[in-house]
Amino acid sequence: MPTDDRLTAAVVAYLPGGWRRDPVAAGDALVEVTALADEVTALPVDWTVHDLASAVAMARDEMRRRHPELGPAAIAVLGTYFAYQWK
Repeated sequence: MPTDDRLTAAVVAYLPGGWRRDPVAAGDALVEVTALADEVTALPVDWTVHDLASAVAMARDEMRRRHPELGPAAIAVLGTYFAYQWK
């Protein structure tokens, strides 16, 4: 599946550093980016098995599986966002 450059760029612009920025940063993809942020945050984590680092890796892997249209930069940012929500 080809990478959705528009959505990847919107994720990177709106969710840098683990927090949500001004909605204008996501442009016309705000609804999609917000849904991705909510989705990654809602991933179930078995904390008896994972520490934060392995949970972030699990979240990145799961989002990559669910959203093959996202580029590596978006997956990385979603992982960082996930980490900040669980910190």
